[in-house]
Amino acid sequence: MPYINQLSDAFRPWIQIRYLLNKIFKDAGFSFTSNFFDTTEFGKLFMDFNWGNDSSPTDNTVNGGVQYKTLQGQSASLFFTDIIFDETPNTVFATESGYSTTTGKFTAPHNNTFYSLKARLFVNSTSSGQLTTRFIDSNGNTYSVQNWNLGTGDQIVNVQQTNVTLQNGETLNLQWAWGGAALTISSSANNPVNPSQTLTSAIYGYVNIQGVVDASLVNTLRGGIKSI
Repeated sequence: MPYINQLSDAFRPWIQIRYLLNKIFKDAGFSFTSNFFDTTEFGKLFMDFNWGNDSSPTDNTVNGGVQYKTLQGQSASLFFTDIIFDETPNTVFATESGYSTTTGKFTAPHNNTFYSLKARLFVNSTSSGQLTTRFIDSNGNTYSVQNWNLGTGDQIVNVQQTNVTLQNGETLNLQWAWGGAALTISSSANNPVNPSQTLTSAIYGYVNIQGVVDASLVNTLRGGIKSI
């Protein structure tokens, strides 16, 4: 028999009240008869899927990424600046992860939002130097700090995965700092292993939301699985 982890996995707009009562009693090892609950009129009562104060419990994971597509490359500087990935081919991922293509930041839509992210950067430098990448949250905590000694020309930088749990409204984003002359990011390049394949500069991974979310996010999830 198929198993459903949560109601939103196979959401239906309305649930029969008598069905819920029967399930509650059956799961507790009891059965019942009632002059009221067994009537035809009571069998016509249904309730919508809700969970108090227009919110709902959830444990939802979404996979995806955000690409860098701007033709004029962003330039790294001596001090840390944000890398802004500006195209979201997976709009559901962008919406549920709280990513902004304007600021380059992920903003947690609710408490206990878990981010597992990494990035791939295609860069071009006019001199050798040291590139430093890091993830940073709105509390000033840094993650996956890496130093890269780069030469000149086109190069690939693979930023290692970081795992961070944020609370509602906290942010997470990728930054870089460069100690040489000009270094810019490119939108894409050929895969050195498979030259016929084009890879894009992107930040990608998955986001998991555990807890209680408000109705706007629940409605996004419902639309994403085409349940209404």
